[in-house]
Amino acid sequence: SQASANVLRGYVLDFDANTWTIDNPNIMFSKGSILAPYAIGVTSTATNQIKIDWNDNSGSNTHRQLDQAQILIGINQVSKTFLIENVATRADQTVTLTVPPEFHNQTIAVWMAFRDAEFLNASDSVYLGTISL
Repeated sequence: SQASANVLRGYVLDFDANTWTIDNPNIMFSKGSILAPYAIGVTSTATNQIKIDWNDNSGSNTHRQLDQAQILIGINQVSKTFLIENVATRADQTVTLTVPPEFHNQTIAVWMAFRDAEFLNASDSVYLGTISL
């Protein structure tokens, strides 16, 4: 399926060494036609929290300002992910999230996408980076 192909692009295989590594910037958990996030970054605010900031790139389009943020976090070492849906609007420009206990004291990778207010269309996801909690 297309979803599997989007994720598999993020795996780099070394056939000589018989190993694989994850290339986070190439992983996409969402692919769509609406405006993608213009992310500024992700920071850790506490052992169990992350703060994500982005620009409201909707211009004067009030409909785009209502797009809902979708956040994916993952731990590469154990291939574990957690999707946090509809946590803020595009116009909010920031969100602070409490992550599940199994992500505490880990280095996590973070991605972001938007879904429209009607839940019909989505944006391409963008990789925000890794952060240690």
